[in-house]
Amino acid sequence: MRKLLVPVVLLFSFAACSSSPEAQLSQWKYKQTNIPKLKTRWPSFAPLLDAQLKEATKAWDAATKLSDKKAKVEKMKAAHAQLDVVYAKLAEVQSKSEALQKKVSKYSSKLIPKSQSQSRKDILGFARSTLTLVDQGMRAAKPNGPGDVEAIIRPLVSKLISADKSVSRGLKNASPSKKKRKKKK
Repeated sequence: MRKLLVPVVLLFSFAACSSSPEAQLSQWKYKQTNIPKLKTRWPSFAPLLDAQLKEATKAWDAATKLSDKKAKVEKMKAAHAQLDVVYAKLAEVQSKSEALQKKVSKYSSKLIPKSQSQSRKDILGFARSTLTLVDQGMRAAKPNGPGDVEAIIRPLVSKLISADKSVSRGLKNASPSKKKRKKKK
């Protein structure tokens, strides 16, 4: 019973922490440092990010002046939600691109049998071309408003997910299975 109780207590304490003003402030600060990176990487989204940030900052500033902790957290979450209309979608493309790039690097450096070299070459070519296509698509995008962001990003994220799955399968197939390892011993 005690073994079950500890993870449950930790889970509830973590959930409680994420609803604290300090946790909200930490998330806000992270977004503030990441926004310039997103604007530099994909300048066509900068005006939308700036507009969302301006409105969200007003809500954030009002929230920080509240003394009631529960109300403060709710208003801080609302400010995050306001910013996330554009920010979260751009951050998703950023994180999925970075994750795919890491997998591509890992798969590229992995020793594989010669029989798998053409397959790896094809998979890596697909993944690299996807990364390029997504970045070009993001740079060429001309969003007129927050509603356009979802329409622009959704197909690009789908491409990233597809390429990620392909590289993951390649990595899995390049690694000997547990059954094969046991037979070798």
